[in-house]
Amino acid sequence: MRRLVLLIGVVLIGLGLQAAAEDDELPALLAQSDADYNTGRYLEAVPVAERIVALTRERFGEADPRYAGALNGLATFLQFTGSLDRAEQLLRQALAIDLARSVRIIPMS
Repeated sequence: MRRLVLLIGVVLIGLGLQAAAEDDELPALLAQSDADYNTGRYLEAVPVAERIVALTRERFGEADPRYAGALNGLATFLQFTGSLDRAEQLLRQALAIDLARSVRIIPMS
């Protein structure tokens, strides 16, 4: 599971979370999220992951796969803290984003 959160962070960075300015907080938040996960500080990671979700939504919009990845990351922490209903809601939202994108990409025969 640690690899999943790390992979989400790497994917988010790889998809274009480049620092637009020196004060861009996303890279630091992603690093903090990974550190919290790797040390088992799941409860402390929730507000960090929530901020990642907010910044990703602001920067890329709610239809972007990077936003879906951020939702997935937050859901992972929520699962570990026992907030299963909220985690499920976020995972469904992330899946809907991914499915909507997949439908647009697949060519019609």
